[in-house]
This record gives sequence, structure tokens and C-alpha cells, in this order.
Amino acid sequence: MEEKKPKDLPFDKDVDLEFEYKVFLILDKISKYKYFIIGFFVALIVAIVVFFLYKQEKEAFMNEASKVVYKIKLAYENDNDAKALSLIEDFKRNFAETPYIKVVLAYEQSIKKNKNPLETENINNEVKNKLVTDQLKSGYKEYTAFLLHEKKQDDQALGILGSIDDKYYNSISAKLLTAIILKKQGDKESSQAIFQELSQKKLFRYFSTIANENL
Repeated sequence: MEEKKPKDLPFDKDVDLEFEYKVFLILDKISKYKYFIIGFFVALIVAIVVFFLYKQEKEAFMNEASKVVYKIKLAYENDNDAKALSLIEDFKRNFAETPYIKVVLAYEQSIKKNKNPLETENINNEVKNKLVTDQLKSGYKEYTAFLLHEKKQDDQALGILGSIDDKYYNSISAKLLTAIILKKQGDKESSQAIFQELSQKKLFRYFSTIANENL
């Protein structure tokens, strides 16, 4: 009877046995933590989804706030103080935590200033004495520049606005006021450059809308 020839082991000649052993060894170790790994990736996906939804919700909230600010602006420009103050109170109830609050308070102070200048000046001094951080002081600087602009003291206003750089929370609104003053002074090239920059700030619809109106 013919002797059977032993079968060759099912290995390809190019297989790296040591490498495969290491891979299987790693997979074996990982399998002990598979539930932890799965849980980590599930938590990561949930976190990404939550962040995305939060970002969308925040953007929608900011857009709603900017719409109210725009209505206040229109009422103010049309000398409808009663409507402007009503909208301001509504904004303070619902959107006080947004960066737009400084713009709204500036409108409110301006209306009150026209009605009772002495009372407004006292309020301004009281607010100034309570400011404790550079960020808050920057907001007061901008408001001071706004009051100077209303008094036709635009060169002084520009000097103050020039000290508000991008590290401050109100840099965007300060740039808008700067562009408005420059446009009024006839410096079209400089004002248009700022308006063009602000028109790209889509998240801050109030500022981008005004910038686009001036382009």
C-alpha cells in the first residue's frame, strides 16, 4: 500500500508568524476591555451629538436676541422711545446673558439721558465704580465713546475705541462704532474695510446686518 504523503501546513510562505502572534495577543488583551472601549466610543458619539445640538441651540438663541436688538435700533432711530424701552425690558428679561446686552443698555442710557441727563450721569458714575475687571472696564470705555460720539466729540471717541482690541468681549461692537464714526468723518476706505470685516460675523447677526447696510 502506498504511503500517504503528509499534508503541508496551511501557511503561506510570506506569512509573518511572529507578527500574527503579536496581533492576536493584543486582540486577546483588548477583548478583556471590550465593554469599556465600546462604552467610551458610545459616550464620545453622544458628547459630539450633544455639543452639536447645543451649538445649534445657542446660535438660534443669539439670532433671536439679535432680532430684538435690531427692533430696538429701529425704534430708537424713529424716536419711538416708548416702544424702544418696552423692547429693552423684554430683552433684559430674556437675553440679558448675551453679549448684546451692552448695546441694549447703551440705547437705554441714551434714552434716559435725553429725558434726565443728571440722573443718567449719576448712574454712569455708579456703574463705573463697580467695575472690577478689564473686560467690564472695556465695556464702559465703549459706552463712554458712544456718549462722546453723541456729543459730536468723535476724535475723542476714536481715541478711546482704539484701546479696545480683539481680546475684549466688546471688540466687535467697538469696531462697529469706529466704522460709523469714520464714515461720518468721510474716511470711506477705512470704514468700508471694517464694515466688510464685520459683515462676515454671521453668528453676530445684529452687527453683520448693520455692516451690510453700510457697504
